[in-house]
Amino acid sequence: MYKPVVVAFRRETGVDLEQQLERIMRPFVYDVGCAESEGDTRSRASRCDGWMIGGYWSGRYLSPAVHHQDLVNPLGLPKDSPLAGYAACDGGPKHLLDLERERAAALEEAWRRWPAFLAERRNVYGLRPPHRTGPSTTIRDAFQQQIAWRLGRAVTGTALVTQEGERHEAEGGVEAVGDYFRQAGEYIEALDDDTWLVCLAVHF
Repeated sequence: MYKPVVVAFRRETGVDLEQQLERIMRPFVYDVGCAESEGDTRSRASRCDGWMIGGYWSGRYLSPAVHHQDLVNPLGLPKDSPLAGYAACDGGPKHLLDLERERAAALEEAWRRWPAFLAERRNVYGLRPPHRTGPSTTIRDAFQQQIAWRLGRAVTGTALVTQEGERHEAEGGVEAVGDYFRQAGEYIEALDDDTWLVCLAVHF
């Protein structure tokens, strides 16, 4: 099974990108030829078999800097596309990536779900007569939480490797997954503009 994992890091001058990513990802890759180091609490199931840049998630990010040398695997989009003038890429420095466009698209998609969300909360389509499960303000608060995790999901993967070398993942129940996406989005938002973000396809 492949998962999209976004890696946040400071680019090292003079070091090949894949070499730097290999060093960052090494603690999370299972080496069948080596025994687990003593005191290492990460299980086999939590480690990946390998990874590649982009892969199934090639073009994860958009950038208006179509020909910039720091973009990772950029591909200019056709002139008759709604995204003409953009390159789809696997990452690059944060300041070259149009994360706001990604978030705007996610926000629009979320609000398209508002009528269905409202109907679900009020049990319009249930087997029992329609009724309100709570005041509109409570329903709206719950919807705002959903918007927050959708905005986070727009700029990250189902897992995030931070600059500090920690891996965080969307796992558990609906609330836990929502919390991950919200927190990952906030983390990326707070990063310096020179921080690199690269999306990997990681096999578990």
